[in-house]
Amino acid sequence: MSFGGISLKHPLPMFRKNSKDYQRKKLELGLAGMILEFLALLAFLLSRLNIHLRDALISLVGGHFLLLLPCYIFTLALAHEILFFPLSYIKGHRLEKEHHLSNQSFTSWLEDHLKFTIIGWALGFLAILCVYALLRRYPEGWWWRAAFLLWIGYILLVKFAPLFIFPLFFKFTPLEDGELKDGILHLSEKAGVRVKGLFSFDMSKKTKAANAAISGLGSTCRILLADNMLSSHSTDEITAVVAHELGHHRHHHLIKGIIINLFFLLLFLFISSRVIIWGIGVFGFQGSWDVASFPLLALVFSIGTMIFLPFVNSLLRSFERTADRFALESTQSPEAFISMMGKLSNENLSDPSPHPLIEFLFYSHPSINKRISLARKFQEKITSRDSSDATEQ
Repeated sequence: MSFGGISLKHPLPMFRKNSKDYQRKKLELGLAGMILEFLALLAFLLSRLNIHLRDALISLVGGHFLLLLPCYIFTLALAHEILFFPLSYIKGHRLEKEHHLSNQSFTSWLEDHLKFTIIGWALGFLAILCVYALLRRYPEGWWWRAAFLLWIGYILLVKFAPLFIFPLFFKFTPLEDGELKDGILHLSEKAGVRVKGLFSFDMSKKTKAANAAISGLGSTCRILLADNMLSSHSTDEITAVVAHELGHHRHHHLIKGIIINLFFLLLFLFISSRVIIWGIGVFGFQGSWDVASFPLLALVFSIGTMIFLPFVNSLLRSFERTADRFALESTQSPEAFISMMGKLSNENLSDPSPHPLIEFLFYSHPSINKRISLARKFQEKITSRDSSDATEQ
């Protein structure tokens, strides 16, 4: 038996052969980045370069907080970009080209990379400025105030990124009226999710991979569909993708994620408040507010992220399973779901069956085989129910 050209006897027989190689290299490069960042921060602290940099900048611009901090962070940002650019290039461009996923030239990729880097460091600087302003004003209780302030900033970013950041990378066009738009609006209404617009975006100018998402919050909530998905997937398949995304909103996964974000901000900043006090004696900081303490603060977040990554990914996988079940139940079309998973997995070079330990540690989504298995069980449930109804008649 087959649905959408995918045999149900095998989880994903049409999967592209180089998917495991691609995912393995992505994982290796990601781990290399995490380890390199940890070692760079540690070396910066142990060599006292953080202290030497602070002293050198004080001699150049003076010790005023509003002059010293921007210069310090800019210097670190520049050093970070120089150190990590080769890794970013290999992972973000060369690997994608080698596996025939990227449609970008090097110049186009570099432009996107620079825009992303500038935006990231600009937002990061605002966060760091808030943290150190609170460190100076509230030496004891700065950490929880900073957590709530950064949390509010995160919520604003989630809400307004579709309006001000995403358009810097993609062109968005309102989805044309027709069967697909009507079906999606009907599905969103049935799911109780209010969306303020349906848009396609020119993802094909950058990659052969396809995607769909619901972005924004409240008045900025909108459904986004990649143009290459619209051109290569059936209406039923696209509806299944959107139903999955609606499932996240129906079960309040975005709100839960925002709350979890606050928990980790409070935890990491509380730990940071204790570690920085310890670092005054160990690393020679002038006080907890000393800009030279920033690498230690970054190290706490780096280590904390590595430690809690498996927990966060386990939670995210549970969210994804819930959204998959919602998509199957709301569309009653496991055929389209299985066909959609097969096509997206081939287009995105997903590994259908990663090692269980790799999946546990690093995957935010269940493996493709598991998601198709879920759909197959749902199909068997429908078949059994239909057989029972026919027998009763």
